[in-house]
Amino acid sequence: MAGRKILFLAGLGFLANLAMFGAYRLIFLWQFAPGLSWIETRQVFWGGLRLDLALLGFEFCATGLISLLLRGLKPRKLFLWFWLLTGAHLLICVANLSTFAERNQNAGELLMPYLTSPYQIYLSVIPFCQSHWILICVLIGSVGFFFWAGFRFSRKFTSEKIDLWGNKKIFLCTLAISILPIVLTLQPVITKRAINLMGVKFSGQGWSLRWKLKISESKYFATFSRYALNQAVLNPLLEFLQLQIPSYFRNYGRFRLSEIEALKIWNEISGRNSTDAQYPLLTTIHGRTNSRIQNVILIQVEGFSQSVLEREENGRFVMPFVRKLSQGGLYFPNTFQCADFTSGECFYRGQLAESFL
Repeated sequence: MAGRKILFLAGLGFLANLAMFGAYRLIFLWQFAPGLSWIETRQVFWGGLRLDLALLGFEFCATGLISLLLRGLKPRKLFLWFWLLTGAHLLICVANLSTFAERNQNAGELLMPYLTSPYQIYLSVIPFCQSHWILICVLIGSVGFFFWAGFRFSRKFTSEKIDLWGNKKIFLCTLAISILPIVLTLQPVITKRAINLMGVKFSGQGWSLRWKLKISESKYFATFSRYALNQAVLNPLLEFLQLQIPSYFRNYGRFRLSEIEALKIWNEISGRNSTDAQYPLLTTIHGRTNSRIQNVILIQVEGFSQSVLEREENGRFVMPFVRKLSQGGLYFPNTFQCADFTSGECFYRGQLAESFL
C-alpha cells in the first residue's frame, strides 16, 4: 500500500511538472512568436518535451538514489519535495518569461556573469521591480500561498518512514525505479564515422553514418532560424545547469603574457606608442584627407542586435526609424560578436571601426 502511494506521488509530480513546462512554452510562443505554423509549433513542443523529460529524469533519478542512501523515505516528505520542486520550476519559468520580455535574453545568461556580484544583480533587477511592483507583490503573495497549500496538503500523507533496505525485493525495485529515469535523459544522434581503407579516409557516405546515444542537450533541438523559437525550446533550468554553469568554470586557457609584455607587442604590431599611462590603449581616430566619408560619428550600443532591430510587435517593427536608417547605410546583419563580455566586444569593435575609417 505504501509503495503504491509513493509511485502515485512520483507519477503525479512527474505529470504536473510536464504540464507546467508545456504551459510555459505555450505562453512563450504566444507572447514572443505569434503566428507560427502547426509544423513549427509541433517541432518546438517536441524539442522542449525532450529537454523537459531530460531534466525530470535527472531529478527523479537523484531523488530515488538519495532515498536509498538514506535507507528509507517518508511519504509526507516525498510529497513536500515534489511540491517544492514544482514550485521552483514554476518560479524559474516566470522569471525567464519576465527576463526575456524585458531584456530579450535568457534569465540564466543574465544571471551567470554576475553570480559573484550580488550588487550588480540588484542594480539590474530593481528597475524592473519598481516598474512592475504589482506583479512582484502578486508573485510574493503567490509564493507564500503555494508554501502554505503544500504544507496543508502534506498532512494527508503519513510521516511513517518506509524502510527500503529491510527487504531485498523492495531494495531492488527501488533501485530499478531510481535508475530507470536516466533513459529519459538520452537522445539518439546520427554521427558520421570516418572509415580508413588502405590509408584513405572515407566519410559522409550513407554506410558511414551511425546512431549514437548522447545526453539530451538544447543544441540537438534549438535549430530554428528564428531566435525566439530557439529560446522557446530551451528548458531554463536544464540550460542553466547543463550549459551555463559548466561554461563559466570551463578552462579556456590562461593568459600567458603579462600586461607589460602584451602592451609591448601591441605597440609593435600597431606601430603606435602609448601616451597615456592610465589608459595605454587610448587612441585618437584620424580621418583620411582624400576620403569622401566625412563627419562620421561612431556610436557603440550594447545588446543592439538583429533580434531587436528586426523584431515585430502586432505587425509593426519596434524600432522602425532606426531600421530605416540602417537600410540607408552600412548594415551587416550576419555579424558575430568576438567576445562574450562587454569590454572585449567594445574594444575590438572600436579597433575595427578605426581600420575602416
